[in-house]
Order: sequence, then C-alpha cells, then structure tokens
Amino acid sequence: MEDGQRKTKSQVQFKRLSLCCVFLLTTTGLLYFEESTAVVGALSSWNWSTSGSQLPARCLKTLQSLHYAEAICLDSSNLTSSKFFNLTDDIRESLKLLRGKTIACVGDSRVRFFCMLIWSGLTNQSYQFSNRENHYQEDRVFVSKAYNITLMFYWIVHPYDARLGRLLSSWIKTNSTPQLAMFQFGAHSVASPRHGANESDVFGDSVMKIGIALKELHHHKGTLSIWMSTLPGDHTRPPSWGNFAWVGNETGRQQLENLGHLGDEAMRDGHVPVWSTPRELSKQRLNWYEDVVHPGPLLMEKFLCQLMTALNCFDAEGSF
Repeated sequence: MEDGQRKTKSQVQFKRLSLCCVFLLTTTGLLYFEESTAVVGALSSWNWSTSGSQLPARCLKTLQSLHYAEAICLDSSNLTSSKFFNLTDDIRESLKLLRGKTIACVGDSRVRFFCMLIWSGLTNQSYQFSNRENHYQEDRVFVSKAYNITLMFYWIVHPYDARLGRLLSSWIKTNSTPQLAMFQFGAHSVASPRHGANESDVFGDSVMKIGIALKELHHHKGTLSIWMSTLPGDHTRPPSWGNFAWVGNETGRQQLENLGHLGDEAMRDGHVPVWSTPRELSKQRLNWYEDVVHPGPLLMEKFLCQLMTALNCFDAEGSF
C-alpha cells in the first residue's frame, strides 16, 4: 500500500473494522483491503471473534504492576550471576509448567537473550551473556527432551517484516502453532528504520494488524500471546558500539518511547496482554544493563519471574 493510502489509527478503529477496512492473513503476509463487495463476500466463511480473550485480570498483575511484581520477584541473592544466566532453583522449578508446550519468541536481540534465559533454565546450564557465539541473528529451534518443550526463536526485528505475516498466517492455518508466543519490537526501527520519516506511521499500522492477528490466533488456536513493552536503552553511559549511538540521543530515546506506546496501545485494543513491568523496572535499574541496549542477566531473571508467576496463575485459571 502506498504512503498516501496508509491508514492511521484515527481512520481505522478495531471496533469498527467491518465498516472501514478488512484485514486478512494470507500466505504472502499481512494485507489491508479497502472495503468492497468482493472482499466482504470472501469473508463470509471466516469466523471473526468480537469479544476478545477473557484472561483473568488478577493474573496480569506481575506483568502490569511493577509494585506488585517487585513484591513477588525479589532481587537475586546471587549477584555473582551478573555476567551469566544462572537461575534460582525456584525459577527453574517454575519452568516445569511449560512441559509439553511449544513456545515462540519473536523479535530482536533482546528477545533472543530472554529466549536463551528460558533455555538455560530448561537445560540447567549457565549461559554466558558476552559469548559472541550467542549473538546469532537467525531463527533457532531448541528442543528439550527432558521437558518435552520446543522453544523457537524468530529473528524478526521490524513488525512490518513480511516474514512475520507469513509466520502468523502459518500458525493459524496449520497445526504448528505455539501455546505461548512473546513479541517485542522497537529498537531496530530507531537504529535502522526502513521507511525514513514514515517509520512511526508504518510501525503503528503494522502493530495494529498484528494485534488483530494475535486476537484471531487466540480465538482459533488458543495461543496465549504476550506483548513485551519496548525496553529502554541505557543513556547514562557511552555506547560500546557505533550502532548503539542512538541510545544517547534524546531524539532517538523519544522515538523509542513513542514506538513503545504505539505497540502497547495497539495490543490493548486487540485484547492482547501487554507486559509492561520489564520496561518500568529497566528504567529504574539501568545499572543492571549488560550494555546500553541489553538488560543484563539479573534483570532478565526478574523478567522471567514476572512471566512465570503470571503463567502459573493463567494455568490455575484454565487459561494456559
């Protein structure tokens, strides 16, 4: 769709989707179609959900209330783990909840490190954060035979990447659907935007479409999708790498904040759980960052505690 045809949120409202435009998942990606008789007719057999997912509000507290999350997920007493993922026994034990499930982590290097934190817990191995072999920029699949868990990481750094559309479409159309999917975007749209001055508009349109797709994924396949709010950078120290220079720039920091809000708002409109406590905690613990972009292991461990507390609650309520 050309820039002049792109619709903003003020023009496209989720609750009035059928009146203004139609969203479709296809094998070639995420597409918008202007309303037409042909398109409306083509949707006659599609069972659109209207109410959204009904997740227990109390289970979202560690994901959305930092005060509550900090009361549950205490600081690690093992501060020597600052360079390694070396989980506590309690968190390792909680990972048994994931037994028999497929988990997908979609995003950039910050999502990758969180994915590897889960893997280190499943394999009972320390994971060295600074090992360059662990800084891969490609999809990876990990299988734990002991837990019967499949952990999939997808290196997709922009929400408008066509690969994401094809991935979500395949999840809806096939049986290779994860029970849990986590997403985060934003940093690469500041560091390496593909649409120049229109980056925020394209980002906003894309996350709106993703929100609708994830709502349908939950409705048709039961997948629990969780949207991690865009994490901040650490602007209090000089960047260790030239590509991180944007973190120290006030304009770059504001762009990142704005993109994060666009994502959160779109997911709330799509009834997708927004996981905001990592962002709020990171702002308070920038000194726990590994570098100016990536939260270090001590922060990641608290993130995992927040998530597993929520998942245990969902499981108790029959929502996971």
